[in-house]
Amino acid sequence: MTTTCTHKHDLSSPFWTLGHLAQALSLTTRTARDYSRRHDFPAPRTIGGRDLVWTRHDVEAWFAALPTMDWVERFAVRSAAYHANGGA
Repeated sequence: MTTTCTHKHDLSSPFWTLGHLAQALSLTTRTARDYSRRHDFPAPRTIGGRDLVWTRHDVEAWFAALPTMDWVERFAVRSAAYHANGGA
């Protein structure tokens, strides 16, 4: 079973770590890392040559630019998930 990030990060901070990303996007840390490696995700900055951080502004702008789904698409996705889980 995978769960989302359980640590409380200050999402008002101007700089976000991978933990911030996971919490803000309600993802596991592993999934947040996968998203951070997408070609369309904002590029990280480095602190001290190794710690990666993103600006909150860049991540929020990326999220706002994602396409939205209309109700027909949402129903199709929900229906497919329902059937993939054996109707549960």
